[in-house]
Amino acid sequence: MACNKKMCAVDFRKRAQIQVGTETDDLHGGRVITWANAFIIRCKIKENPGGEKVASDVLWSKAPVVFTCKFNSQNQVINSKDYRILYKNKLHEIRYVRNLDEANKYLEIGTEFGVAI
Repeated sequence: MACNKKMCAVDFRKRAQIQVGTETDDLHGGRVITWANAFIIRCKIKENPGGEKVASDVLWSKAPVVFTCKFNSQNQVINSKDYRILYKNKLHEIRYVRNLDEANKYLEIGTEFGVAI
């Protein structure tokens, strides 16, 4: 079935886990972030070409990924400070959250995941 809109329901087939972090004090006076599953979004995913950089004598490989989902009251709380995305056993750090066209229809979540090589 063809869809001639900007985005269709069939575009949102992928499932990604949204995780929320809670910062607490540890036994030694420091702070620890504990991550817990918050909810699942159905989304469209666009993987972009990544790159590599050297930091502290470690080679890092990073790749930006954009998750687009339907806007709703549950996911409108997502922000880059308190949330991250788990998709295909890879943790994606949220870099930005954008309400597309400011129309409260679609939410674009820009992320990046990286690994030390």
